[in-house]
Amino acid sequence: MDPKPLALPPIDDLAAAAGAVADELAPALASADTFEKAKDLKRPAYALALLANAVAMADGSVQWKGSAGQVRDAALRLARTESYNDASSAFGEIKDLLAGGATKASQGKPMTWVEIAPIKEFMVEVNVRNRALTKMVRTPAQFKQDAEKMRRNAAVLELFGSITAEHPKPKDGKGSDEEWQKWSAAMRDGAAALAKAAKAGDAPAAKTALNKMRASCSDCHAKFRPDVADDF
Repeated sequence: MDPKPLALPPIDDLAAAAGAVADELAPALASADTFEKAKDLKRPAYALALLANAVAMADGSVQWKGSAGQVRDAALRLARTESYNDASSAFGEIKDLLAGGATKASQGKPMTWVEIAPIKEFMVEVNVRNRALTKMVRTPAQFKQDAEKMRRNAAVLELFGSITAEHPKPKDGKGSDEEWQKWSAAMRDGAAALAKAAKAGDAPAAKTALNKMRASCSDCHAKFRPDVADDF
């Protein structure tokens, strides 16, 4: 596996987020018909591949850590195929491995974060999760109800902030390398603070952390991708 990025969230949060992504994928892969009607499986499949890679590298242990490389590779097959049979086979392997199924002797070749997923794919995921988080902090009751979901979403965004720093800045962006690193770190740190607030049950701190994280996204887009809205 690639060396650790700047920071990794707790392995339990990463594993929980991976399981939630698998649950999200399940309805679309129930049949050839649902697969054909699915809008975009690349986004969650690439997210799952990145999460699995992080599980393999994180400190601590979860049931399927020894299979995380296989989960990553199966998720990449799912992201890159247009065949229902291939997608169904890959997803079946993912489900089995996440449930603690037997691993193969080979765990797959080491891959850098840049090799695993194009940045445009997981930036779409950032917007999806930012929108979900906005709803989760809307009221105290909603915050309390969604605290665990918030931690999972925050873990994904913390990871993606670290991974963003591993990617080169957009060639046509007006910002500097230092600004690219600064805003990547701000996204990572804001998401980590959000996860901490969710765990502590601190709704005001969660709102503050979310606003700071979103500000880092907006500032970064203004310099590097003004043509792409930070749609949250």
